[in-house]
Amino acid sequence: DGAVAANPSLRGKTPLQVYDVVVRELTAAGLAVILNNHTNTTRWCCGLDGNERWNASQSTETWENDWLFMVRRYKDNKRVVGADLYNEVRRDLWDDPNWGLGDKHDWFAASQRLGDRILTEANPDLLIIVEGINWTGLPVDGFPHGRPTLESVRHLSHTLVDSGKLVYSAHFYGYTGPNHSGATGLGETSDPRYQDLTPAELVDVLNRQAFYVAAEQDRHFTAPVWISEFGVGGREETSARARAWFENFVDHLIRTDADFAYWPLVGWHEGRRGNGWALLHWDASGHRMGLYDGDDWRAAAWTRLIRATGRTGPVAPVAHWSMLSPDHGDFIASRRMRALPDWDPGARKAVCPDGQRLLGLAHTGNRGLCSDVTT
Repeated sequence: DGAVAANPSLRGKTPLQVYDVVVRELTAAGLAVILNNHTNTTRWCCGLDGNERWNASQSTETWENDWLFMVRRYKDNKRVVGADLYNEVRRDLWDDPNWGLGDKHDWFAASQRLGDRILTEANPDLLIIVEGINWTGLPVDGFPHGRPTLESVRHLSHTLVDSGKLVYSAHFYGYTGPNHSGATGLGETSDPRYQDLTPAELVDVLNRQAFYVAAEQDRHFTAPVWISEFGVGGREETSARARAWFENFVDHLIRTDADFAYWPLVGWHEGRRGNGWALLHWDASGHRMGLYDGDDWRAAAWTRLIRATGRTGPVAPVAHWSMLSPDHGDFIASRRMRALPDWDPGARKAVCPDGQRLLGLAHTGNRGLCSDVTT
C-alpha cells in the first residue's frame, strides 16, 4: 500500500499493467517512450546475475518473442518510438559476447535478426536501438579485457530491412574506462578510467569508441548515435576527477550535438542528502531535492547542456550506404525478397535494401556494399 499511496489506482495491478499505465501517462503528456530490455531477471544489474546477455537466463527464442509481444502491445501508440534491444551486453563467468562470429553469443547477429523481425512482424515505425558490447575478457591485469562499445561497427555494421531505422547507442561513466570495468577491489585493474584521461585523451577515446559512427559521413556504418546512459555521483560527489570528467563529457556532447539520456533522472534515497546519482529525488520524509535547489555542483554543466544550440529544422537528404554481410547464412533480405519464395533456403546470400543497388563486392570477408546514390 505504501508503494502506491500516491497512485491508489495501481493497487492490485500486475507489473505489466503498471507498465501500461506508465507508458500511457508519459505519452499522454507529450513525451516519447523507448522500450528498453534492461534486465531479464528481477535483479539489479550489472554483475554475474543472469542478465549478462539477451540469452543468459533464457533462450534467444524467448527473448525475441517477448520483444514482439511488447512491441505489438503498444503499436497503436505512436509516441512509443523505439526499441532498445538489450542493456550492456557483457561477459558472463565463462563466455564473451562477440560481434559477428555467428554463434549463440553473437550480439551483432542476434540484434540484426530481432530488429528485422520487429520491423517486419510487429511495427515498421519503430527505431531499432542497438547498444555496443559493454565488456569482454577477464578484468585482471595481464589478461585481455575491455569495453568494445561501438568500435566493431567500423568493420561490421547492421543493415536492417528498412534503411533509416537503425540507431546505435553507448553508455559512458567516468568511473569506467576503455579497459576498466569500473570495479573497485575485486575485478579492479590498473587501466585508466575515463575520468583519469586528459580532456584531449578523453575526446580521442570517445570518438574512437562511439561518436565516429555519426561523425563520419558516407560510410557503411554511418548512423545516429544515442548516448543512452551517462551520469556522475550526484550532488555529494567530491572527487575532483569525477567532477572534471562530467564537465568534459558534457562539453563533448555539446560539441558533437549528440543525443543523450542521463542516468537516472529520478531516484529515491533515505536521508536528507543520500548518495544517489539522480537529478531529482525525494528523501524519506517526502522532501524533494532537485538539481536547482542551490547546492548541486552539476547544475551549471547541466544547464549548459540542455540550453546548447543544436541542429534544428529540415535535414537535407543524404546518401544511404549499406553493408551486406552474409557471413553465416541467409542474413539480409529486402522487403521485396521477403515477399517471394526462398529460392535457396539456408544458403549464404544477401540482398540490398529496397531502393538501393549493389555497388561492390569484396572477396575478403565475403561482403558487399549497397547504396542509393545515383550514377
